[in-house]
Amino acid sequence: MARKKNDTAGDAPEAGKKSKGGKGNLVPAVVVAAGLLGGGYFISGGGGGKAAPAAAAGAAAGEAGAAGTTATTVAGGVTVSTGEAITLNLADGRFLKVAISLQLAKGVSADKLSEAESAKALDAAISYLGSKSYGDLAAPGGRDAAKAELSKKIAELYNKEVVGVYFTQFVMQ
Repeated sequence: MARKKNDTAGDAPEAGKKSKGGKGNLVPAVVVAAGLLGGGYFISGGGGGKAAPAAAAGAAAGEAGAAGTTATTVAGGVTVSTGEAITLNLADGRFLKVAISLQLAKGVSADKLSEAESAKALDAAISYLGSKSYGDLAAPGGRDAAKAELSKKIAELYNKEVVGVYFTQFVMQ
């Protein structure tokens, strides 16, 4: 009997290795395949209907005549980007990286907003947001209140040709 135990004990680990090896490789292969398929789906835009809005945005961006600005049409008027994000110091020594877009009044052309003209908006944003602290902007409703006040200030600068300000990037540290 001792011999049978040795034979069975010798065969059992071998059989276990075969079944464990097959199952062990199958699960990671399924996970990797699912990840690749899901990633491909999201990279391709998720299927139908995504190319038309992107093409429309590209066509609208061609409306901007000023160097460094892009424009898109939204309800009420054209929205024009003032360029890349800027980094500024907040009142308490922290930093804010912000990019803004200006919504023009209905009927106002994006060609009117040159690079020099958009500098007025950036200067106003730096002056106003630089006077705020991290706590002011991080408080509930703080960013929205700052956007509303900045919109008023910029509307005055542009004689009501700019009706709104959008933060397209807003990162505090």
